[in-house]
Amino acid sequence: MRKKKNIEINTAKLTLREIEVLGLIMQGLINNMIAQNFL
Repeated sequence: MRKKKNIEINTAKLTLREIEVLGLIMQGLINNMIAQNFL
């Protein structure tokens, strides 16, 4: 039981980092799309 909780906490931390990274990737893609539309 105790081990499982630690895994869940680690997963939550990882997920937050992944969300941050995905957000940056999405922002880059959106900026890229906007730039392509204006060119």
